[in-house]
Amino acid sequence: MPITLPTIRDSIKLPKGQATHVLRHSFASHFMQNDGKVLTLQKILGHSSLAMTMRYAHLAPEHLADALKYGPLSDKHSTRPTPPY
Repeated sequence: MPITLPTIRDSIKLPKGQATHVLRHSFASHFMQNDGKVLTLQKILGHSSLAMTMRYAHLAPEHLADALKYGPLSDKHSTRPTPPY
């Protein structure tokens, strides 16, 4: 049996119609975590409202903590650890 999106959706008990929504949120979050620009993301997602894009572009708590700890206003910004890719 081939692995398909519906098969995966059913195995994790994701309600029908939510897979696309979850994938859009995941894409938007990863895009922003990789220094994507919110206006570019707005165009990619086809949103007419920046407020809607911001709902999709939420960041993981650890990403926000790193941004504060290693951001340009921090004295540690030059010693940011390399992400584990």
